[in-house]
Amino acid sequence: MLHSLSLIRRRRYPLAFGLTVAVALTAVLPDVVLGDEVRDEILRRDLAVIQTQLDQIEVVIQRLERRQAATNPVSHRFYLDTDQLRRDVNRISEGIDGYLAPPRLPPRVPVPLSGDYLREGP
Repeated sequence: MLHSLSLIRRRRYPLAFGLTVAVALTAVLPDVVLGDEVRDEILRRDLAVIQTQLDQIEVVIQRLERRQAATNPVSHRFYLDTDQLRRDVNRISEGIDGYLAPPRLPPRVPVPLSGDYLREGP
């Protein structure tokens, strides 16, 4: 019974399941000895995969909202807080964006030079 329930969950929520598995695997798998450039490129690819999955989750959230809007309020007592879910997904996405493309520091304002290097004797 438990096995069939997990199969149903995987079929019903493949994106969330895939995201959960991806995050769990990156936390559990041992660090492979690679050069920093290779490791950084793999990290960027993995984060890009997560970004793609978050975009797909956004589509699922929209579908959930349409379904919830069409339900009878008398027969449904509890609803999924899709607004909070969307805010959390957006926050994760913004965090990944901030890591992949950190904001540049503003340019420094140069201190003006006097330009006069002549002075009279001691």
